Amino acid sequence: MSFRIQSDERRTIVLDTKSHESTIFGLIFVGMGLMALTGALQGAPSDRVEQWDRVSHFLLGVPVLLFGGLFVLSRRDTTTTLDHATGEGVHVVRTRFGKPTVTRFQLDEVHAIEIVAHHDDEGDSSYKLVLQLAGGRRLVLQGPTQGYEQAESNRGKLAAVLGIADPAALRSFRIE
Repeated sequence: MSFRIQSDERRTIVLDTKSHESTIFGLIFVGMGLMALTGALQGAPSDRVEQWDRVSHFLLGVPVLLFGGLFVLSRRDTTTTLDHATGEGVHVVRTRFGKPTVTRFQLDEVHAIEIVAHHDDEGDSSYKLVLQLAGGRRLVLQGPTQGYEQAESNRGKLAAVLGIADPAALRSFRIE
């Protein structure tokens, strides 16, 4: 993921986009899955060994193709625009397919910028940056990132832009 904060005196744009490298990684798996499936469909089997060879190519090719396809298609880009002149914010989440989800809010509704930790079965941690709004609404600004220091740095930059100096609003930390 690529997380950027672009700011001038009028507005701030927070972008979280999937990198091109991860799309290429998914396309490599798609290619490997297609190669395995092509091997399964080539020629007519002449004996029992070749039939099992084809079945194994098929059983390996389908999951690899599906994994690569899901990796490429699961793109989720987030753009949050904070307009300092009008005091309004717009949070847009785009997926590869489907309509974008748009959430509008007032900048004075922002209560906290959370870092949400998630631990997988192997004990590895990832962190998301979440904007906490009035009424309990939450907007994910940054998808999972591996480093807590990176999430903390991004939260500090965003807090400076929003003018949040309350330590309680900056120290909020949750584990999912």
